[in-house]
Amino acid sequence: MELKGTNLIPFRQATSLWLVVSVTTLTILPIFFVEIPAMNDYPGHLARMYLLASIGTPDQNPYYYFYLPYIYPNLAMDIAIPVFARFMDIGFATKAFLILSQILVVSGAVALEMVVKRRHEIGGFAGAAVLYSLPFAWGFLNLEFGVGLALWGLAAWLALENGEFVTRLVTHALFCVCLFISHLVAFGLYGVTLVFYELWRAVQPTSAWKRTGKTIAILAGPAALVLGYFIAFAGHSAGEGASDWYTFGKFLSILHGMNGYSADLSLANILAIIAMTFYMFKKRYLAINPVGKWIAVGLLILIVVLPFRALGGDIPSLRIAIFALLVLPAFLSFTSTGRLFRFVPAVVFSLIALVNAGHIASLWLAYRPEYAALQKSFKEIKSGAFILVAHANFKDDRFDASEMPLMTAMALAAHYSNAFLPTLFAIPGQQPLQVCPALKRLALGRTKDYWPVAFSLLAAVANGSTTSDTPVHVRDWVHDYDYLYLVGPPGPNPMPDHLTALTTDRGFTLYRIMKLSGEGNALRTFSGGEIPPQPDGCLKQSRALAAM
Repeated sequence: MELKGTNLIPFRQATSLWLVVSVTTLTILPIFFVEIPAMNDYPGHLARMYLLASIGTPDQNPYYYFYLPYIYPNLAMDIAIPVFARFMDIGFATKAFLILSQILVVSGAVALEMVVKRRHEIGGFAGAAVLYSLPFAWGFLNLEFGVGLALWGLAAWLALENGEFVTRLVTHALFCVCLFISHLVAFGLYGVTLVFYELWRAVQPTSAWKRTGKTIAILAGPAALVLGYFIAFAGHSAGEGASDWYTFGKFLSILHGMNGYSADLSLANILAIIAMTFYMFKKRYLAINPVGKWIAVGLLILIVVLPFRALGGDIPSLRIAIFALLVLPAFLSFTSTGRLFRFVPAVVFSLIALVNAGHIASLWLAYRPEYAALQKSFKEIKSGAFILVAHANFKDDRFDASEMPLMTAMALAAHYSNAFLPTLFAIPGQQPLQVCPALKRLALGRTKDYWPVAFSLLAAVANGSTTSDTPVHVRDWVHDYDYLYLVGPPGPNPMPDHLTALTTDRGFTLYRIMKLSGEGNALRTFSGGEIPPQPDGCLKQSRALAAM
């Protein structure tokens, strides 16, 4: 009997970990079904990766160059994917980064729980359940990678809390630097969680001042250096600085948080988690240890006090809520009366993960014909063209959510047609791919400007009606651009005097913008469809930077 009892815990752990691996494998399986996952930002990121990989080669897009004057946050995929691309195609490399990020999230939740409790029970299943939560399903790839890395950082901190000073300092410093480069929010979540944890340790009666002093030095030293560098060099690039205290929007985003594309599924997932947690705590089947309470309260305060948008970054409160769902299982434990119910959270989280994966798979598969039609439309575009993207029904920041994965996909024309699009992700201080100086007038400077402009606005501009609120990059769109992608269901040509339809699909129409006789693009002139001259020596400059 003793031998059987001795082997019971390792057997349970092996079974639990194999179940996590199985659920995670099924959850990430949709990525292998499609060429391009239909996430909001994913196609735009993919387009940027294609252009970064071509820097310094004969295939480089003439309108963009590589520029990284200093290290700033949000660079994880811009660093990793070009390295992956040395061994595989860019499309596969971008998928590999997505899969790596998902594995980091799940494995990080498992590692943290095993360090805290010396066993795995819930964490990995919670990790699988959030893989298609709103931030991750929308393609916030650097955030997902950073969150996974932050979980591993927390696990390392707790595992080494009684280790040598130098070992702890070096490990913490490495995580601080890597998290800062990966994503600023991930760096912040890692830091505040450690602060909450160490505050709890410091107020314990058994806490020694010498140990507390060493911990503060280790914790604060690298973080202060990183933050000092950020403030001195990169602080001005942390978004456009706008904050929005839209309280109802913050609450609504959390309700939508557990499924990126279905409010009904998200609400069902949240209610299932709340009902399960309430029942198990009420019956005293589940308990949270004291340090877990500190962390939970601290993160809850941040969720409440932070605005809907901070420093130009959307939904910070939802990002914290998702992170809390990954961290807190490590500090939950089943009571002696709740051992028979230890499978309940695993089942609930696994069902959420699999249902979300099934939903995302059906969405992605439904987009395959649309992406194929879009790639086919790129053949209608002359190499080196200037392309604008607009929305037929865009009004007051509202549009059909089912169209969102298509809105950044037009940016792939920058790769397939060597074109210029203002909506390609190339914001100074946020991406190292930059618009050439001669085209700065058409470059966007804020993330929220990436949404396609309303066609009603373009029609007003074409009729000579512009105001100070009219975006600069569309004030002379009839002359600046050669083609227009109009997102939305097909319909009659809205401007026959200026537009000629080339390709129509269920979600978009490609128009050629007609010019008067002898009139060319205001920024450069097409000649036989060849790539136009490089603006301001952009190609020469980027090749020199790439060789450094």
